[in-house]
Amino acid sequence: MKRYKVGDVFSFKTENGYRILLWAYRIEKFGDYVRVLPGFYDTIPDNALDIALGECSFIMSTWMTRISKTILTYIGSVNVSDIPKMPEYQINYSDYGKTGRYEVSEFKCAQRFFVYEGPPDSSCLPEQFREINLVNGSVDLVWFIYLLTEGFDNKHWDLLYPGKRKYEVYWEKYNKLI
Repeated sequence: MKRYKVGDVFSFKTENGYRILLWAYRIEKFGDYVRVLPGFYDTIPDNALDIALGECSFIMSTWMTRISKTILTYIGSVNVSDIPKMPEYQINYSDYGKTGRYEVSEFKCAQRFFVYEGPPDSSCLPEQFREINLVNGSVDLVWFIYLLTEGFDNKHWDLLYPGKRKYEVYWEKYNKLI
């Protein structure tokens, strides 16, 4: 069986189409991070490896060694030196209904920490933080599948939390696969 590694590109088939993912980083004491590319595709694009190095919807810590063998389809590999640098800042978002709380901190070392409250479209954030796509924290694999399927990105923070009923639907559908 192939042993997957940082630089490998995968697809995940959702009801909305394929999502493209790049296993982008393995950071000691922090784990594996995947870059999820924007949009859905009807078929796996021929230029998926090029797309993997472009813009991304979000970056999140996940168990790549586990999910790469179960729910993802391997596409190919990119040169690790071509992968965009890990972002300097990360965001943690707490949903309070119509508003939310954004906690922006430096990755690895939360010495600089900023808190903002506002709508889930990130419009309350200062311009320099609106494009942050590194989600602080890690989610279980069912939750990760939910994020892929629902089209979560750094413009739709309200999609970060599935809610109990929606999570249960995803659990029933995917838990046996992973």
